[in-house]
Order: sequence, then C-alpha cells, then structure tokens
Amino acid sequence: MLIIKVGMFQTLALAVVAIYVGKFIREQFPILKKYCIPAPVIGGTLFAIFTTLFHSFELFSLQFDYKTINTFFYNLFFAAMGFAASTALLKRGGKLVLIFSLLAALLAILQNILSLGIGISFGMDPLVALMSGSIPLTGGHGNAAAFAPIAEQMGANGAIEVAVAAATFGLVAGCVLGGPLGRGLIKKHQLADAPSSNTASQKKEERPLPTLSYRHTSQAIFLGL
Repeated sequence: MLIIKVGMFQTLALAVVAIYVGKFIREQFPILKKYCIPAPVIGGTLFAIFTTLFHSFELFSLQFDYKTINTFFYNLFFAAMGFAASTALLKRGGKLVLIFSLLAALLAILQNILSLGIGISFGMDPLVALMSGSIPLTGGHGNAAAFAPIAEQMGANGAIEVAVAAATFGLVAGCVLGGPLGRGLIKKHQLADAPSSNTASQKKEERPLPTLSYRHTSQAIFLGL
C-alpha cells in the first residue's frame, strides 16, 4: 500500500480545507445549522471517513506530521480561553458555576470508575483502561497527549492510541449530540432572549464595545504563551 507522508504545513493546510468544506456543507444544509453542528466537526468527520476508506481498501495511507503543530495550537487554544475568563464573569455565574463545577467533577469520577470497570472485566491493563476515562473525555486531546506517554512509560502499551481515539470520539460525539440537546433544552425552558420592542430604551442601555484589532489580539495571546 502506498504511504504518503504529509508534512507539518501540509497537515495544517488540510485541516483548514476541511474546515472550509464543513462550512460550505453547513450552509447548504440548514438542518446542520439548526441543530448547532460545528463546521470543523462536519469537515473533519468527512475527511476521517474518506481517509479510513482509502486505508481499508489499501489504496493509500496518510502519515501526518502533527506533533509540533498540535502542541502549539493546544497552547494557543488554552491561552485564548484564559483571556476569555474573568472574575466578573465568575461572579455573574455565582452559584451556578459552583454547581456546574461539582457536577463536572462527579462526572469525571464516574467516567474513571466506568472505564476501569469495563476495562478490567475485559482483562485490559488498568492504565490502558483509564485512557478512555476522564483523561481524554473530560480533558480532551491536550490532556490525552500529556498523560498517555506517562502511562506508556509505566508499561501500558497502546495507551497513546487509546487516549487519542477516545478523545476524538468524545469530541465528535459531544458536538453531534450536544448541539441538538442544547437546542432542545433552550426551547423547552424558553431560555432564548426575546426580541425587545422598545428599541429606544435598548439603544440607551447599549454601550459601545472597544474595537480590538487582530494584531493586538494576537500579540496579547502570544504574550500569554
């Protein structure tokens, strides 16, 4: 089977193309927009299906040089998320933030108990079984990439592959299921903002937002890195 090695910049270019393809498909099918399915998930899922088919029929296989840009974009993502957080936002959330944090911690514990229980019942190494628990499903790809090599150093062969696969499955499943579920909850509990008829008073309450250029934003993010 032909093996095609894809360099770092080509890998990044393919990822961008997949996002644009997903965006185009999302515009053509309003149901995807209606149920809040993100464009990267659409394009990435199609790309994964096609590459899997090419590999299954032994036409060719792609080998990506992704490790360097993965680390860079993980750091970039978390730096941007950090800039979005603020004490004012936490105060506005109040008790709901605390409840959400406790529920998320409980879910992480249950994920680990379930993954260990199922893995041990199938005779798997507990460390490998743990790689399908909260490490990838709650922590995502960044957490999986950080902890899986440690598990492999402790003798858990295949921990990296299991962790990355679980994180990918969790990401796609979360986006596919989370959008429709969130939309259903918003409609059920009438959480959408109702349009205001009093536009005059609304204009008085509006405050002009500061204009941020891409240059200043990127400089702040890179400074955070």
